[in-house]
Amino acid sequence: MNPPLGIMPFMNAKILLYFLLCFFLIGCKQNHTPSKALYPQFTLSSLDGKEILITKVKNRLQIANQHKPILFLFIQPSCTQCFRGIEHLNRLYEDYKDKITFLAILSDSKEENFKSEAETLRQNYALGFEFYYCKGEDFLQTFERQTSTNFIALYDKSLHLVAEYEGLVPEEMIELNLNQILKQMEEK
Repeated sequence: MNPPLGIMPFMNAKILLYFLLCFFLIGCKQNHTPSKALYPQFTLSSLDGKEILITKVKNRLQIANQHKPILFLFIQPSCTQCFRGIEHLNRLYEDYKDKITFLAILSDSKEENFKSEAETLRQNYALGFEFYYCKGEDFLQTFERQTSTNFIALYDKSLHLVAEYEGLVPEEMIELNLNQILKQMEEK
């Protein structure tokens, strides 16, 4: 038995639509792994050659084996006014170094000058934290900053951005955020 003539074009259109839909669904299958271009990677190197690989994904970082909150302190060795109040950051480091990772990054330092600049800063200001420089691309630019002053970025245990500070910042302001992060960790 043959279907009525008015239904044939409708059935053909339905079959054609089905095949087109299958074709587009198969063609749209994509691999959902993060792209290096989409998520920039940075390598920080210390005086003793220790390297930290950082991937920035929106307002979150990915760092292998990092299980504590982290405070990035971007220092410009060429900026003499930037060291006003550095003793307060050193005190915070001494008080919180077991609970929070402090990474001091010499943001305008070149690899060939890094060692001498880091040693000079450590001696002149009695700084206890370890210094790093960024190999290749400027890590500070990922924060969309082109600053001639100090810049601090604070991340929680999950490496989500908590706060950013630029210039001379009261010690109490940073300490308040550090304590809030630690309190949240205790509550979980």
